[in-house]
Amino acid sequence: MMGTLHWLVAAMALISVVHDARGDFRFSNTLGSNMVLQRSPQQAVVWGWSTAQDSVTVTLDALAPVVAKSDPTGMWKASLPAMEAGGPHTVKAVSGLNKTIITLENVLFGDVYICSGQSNMQFTVDQGFNAAAETAAADEFPDIRVFTAALKASNKPEPELLGIAEPWANASKAAVGGGNWNYLSAVCWFFGRDVYVFLDKKVPIGLISDNWGGTTVESWSSADALAKCNQTDDSGMATHDQPGTAEAGNSWDFQEEGKRDMEVERGSDLSVRYNGMINPYLPMQVSGAIWYQGESNVGAGPRKGGEYYACQFSAMIADWRVKFNQPDMYFGFVQLAPWISGNTTSTLIPELRQSQLAALELPKVGVATAADKGDPTSPFGSIHPRDKQDVGHRLALNVM
Repeated sequence: MMGTLHWLVAAMALISVVHDARGDFRFSNTLGSNMVLQRSPQQAVVWGWSTAQDSVTVTLDALAPVVAKSDPTGMWKASLPAMEAGGPHTVKAVSGLNKTIITLENVLFGDVYICSGQSNMQFTVDQGFNAAAETAAADEFPDIRVFTAALKASNKPEPELLGIAEPWANASKAAVGGGNWNYLSAVCWFFGRDVYVFLDKKVPIGLISDNWGGTTVESWSSADALAKCNQTDDSGMATHDQPGTAEAGNSWDFQEEGKRDMEVERGSDLSVRYNGMINPYLPMQVSGAIWYQGESNVGAGPRKGGEYYACQFSAMIADWRVKFNQPDMYFGFVQLAPWISGNTTSTLIPELRQSQLAALELPKVGVATAADKGDPTSPFGSIHPRDKQDVGHRLALNVM
């Protein structure tokens, strides 16, 4: 009887180990079926998690397999063969430990862009001019694929996103029209749509909407980028710039629908969006990034104003390129639109707008001005102009 009991305990333990290993074997949550992977000449990278020292075999369609070994943390990654634009394709990964198979289906190869910044990048298609027609027209662009990260930040670099607002999806009325401040970013969508058209609708486009209203340039900058401008976090993580829910002392998420555009006083938020919302993408090959931010750095005082922004913005761009290991990664930004504010003097907004141009000293940086796009009657406040079509179009022109 005792022997039988021992056998049952051992069998249950074995089943538990196998179950845990199977549960751990997966792709990164930044990836997914229906996504776009970067086309040639770059070699797209897929990665994920398993038990340490697993031998993972990755196959793209029927091409020769690539074998990747998971590191002590369980992370594995594999570079795929360089592929021309098109699809669909299937990516399969097999665990050497337990033969579990995971797949990415309906994958296209094309150009991938990250759309980051604060509320004017988070501002959705549903909030802008001609919203109903624009969201309906998205059904005509199924080879544009979209993804939106949740608003979750962290005081340490995260290997994966802490939340997803919208997983990878074919563009459609539903995928683009996800509601105010939710998904999809209007600037991101109009930029990607126009790039797709400029490329004769022959190159799929992947759009990663990764932005958060009310945030500062320093919150999207790594510790290395902050050091370039002598910024140190001497106050810890005692406070942050949006109401939300603390999670294990390391991260928080913003949950109050309809208030995601708040421009409020900040505590110490150095690197927290970089940690939670940029670091998880670093293994990914991309064509570039677009950026609409700066409003929260307008003003006087610490980490405010043109002189500070000119340094930190350029440092952030250069550092993203280093961290992505893509020195030629394109970076396009929007020069701020005007707005009405009783707390901001007329000279401070132009000063910040002028300081943004310092980034043009870096190679492969483009600017799209929104200085002529003021919207004093915007129902979302004059700081949020509704004409995002022209802004996205101007950003797209810079890429071509």
